[in-house]
Formats: sequence, C-alpha cells, structure tokens
Amino acid sequence: MSQSKTHERNGSIRGVIAALCVCLLAGSTAFGQVLPGPCAIDMESPACPDSATACGADFAGGSGCIVAGLGNCYQSGIRGYGVPAGMTLNIDLNADLLKLDVFFANETGGSGTMTFFDATDVQVDAPIMTNGDCANGPMPPPQIVTFSSAVRRIEVTATGARVWIDDFTVNPDVCGNGTLDAGEDCDDGNLDNGDGCDATCAVEVVDPVPTASEWGLGVMTLLLLSAGTVVLRRRTPSVA
Repeated sequence: MSQSKTHERNGSIRGVIAALCVCLLAGSTAFGQVLPGPCAIDMESPACPDSATACGADFAGGSGCIVAGLGNCYQSGIRGYGVPAGMTLNIDLNADLLKLDVFFANETGGSGTMTFFDATDVQVDAPIMTNGDCANGPMPPPQIVTFSSAVRRIEVTATGARVWIDDFTVNPDVCGNGTLDAGEDCDDGNLDNGDGCDATCAVEVVDPVPTASEWGLGVMTLLLLSAGTVVLRRRTPSVA
C-alpha cells in the first residue's frame, strides 16, 4: 500500500474514533452531588458537629455546642451551637446544598449574618440575619432558605454578642436529596438527566445503555467499514 493510501486509511480510522468520542460525550451532563436530606443536626451530643462531619457539613473553627441556660436560644434540646461576638464560623459542605432550614438567633445587643458561597467561593443570593433576641424574648422561628444555585460553604459572623445555631437541616423537601418528597415521581440522589429520573424528579424513558461487548462490536464494524472504503478506493482504476 502506498504511503498516501496509508495516510488516507489512518485518517479515516481517526475520524471514526473521534466521532465515537463525540457521541459518547454528548448527552452526559454532570451536575454536582446533592447532600442527602432531609438531614438535621440538633447540636445534642453526640450529634454536635465539633469533631466530625454531620449531614455533610463540617463546622470549622466554631465555639462548639454549649449549654448557657438560655432555653429560648436552642430550638430543641438543651444545647445550641454558639458563635461568640467577633468570631467567624465557616461551615464547609461536601456536596450541594439547595435548601436550608435553620434556627439562627442572637443574644441581647448582638446580631449575626449567615452568608452563602458556591464551589468557586462566589456568593450565592443574599445573606440571612438572626431574627430575634433569644436571651430576653420569645424563641424566634426557624428560617427556611431556598437557593438559586448550589451552596458549598456557609460563613457565619457574630457582632456585639453571641449568636446561636440549632436544628441545622440540609435539603428538606428538595429534588435530588435521595428522599421521595411530595410532588416527586422519583428521587435518585442527583440532578442528572438521562438516568431514568430527571433533574425535576420526574420519571423519564431512556434508551438502554449498550453493553461493553455491544460497544466493541459497533466499533469494530465501523473500523472494518472504514478500512473497506479505503480498499475500494485503491482498486478503482484511474481515469485518464
């Protein structure tokens, strides 16, 4: 076989392989892994997240779960997560947070801010503030936040006095949390399309995935057809 024909054949084979790679990559859109939910940290021992990640949330550099004799500063139990004035608490998340239900209050003279960031550390939506003086007033209600994009880090700051976090619940009633909630046909723990349960948690009909042997047979057939085309071209006589 001449050098030009060899190059032609190699080019045809490379073209077939490139086309297969494009087909395989098309239609596989990857989303971030969603935190399983609903999962709640009520700050009671041993669920207090001081030393271990709970519900996918790692409370780094915090004051810890403490009892301060302020019953209205914990939504449940006898402990809350206290963040002293002037301190910043980072809550790192090991998967996507789409919705948060949290008790977030301050002591007299204080205020707290909870700011949310994505995986690239860009702020997501507006921060939330503490919504009541739990030391001298009634117990404030929990706050429920649904995010416009996935959150991977939460920054909590306390000003003027201690702020309190309790019943930190990740991804209640959201598609992708792995729990079949009201209004969902399915929930497979992710937001991928094409896997039988789509990004809105509706059942979808998908074509069966070819087996490894089927893929191999298809590739070999295409390569043989490509090689046959090259051979036919070689045997066609030149027209003067």
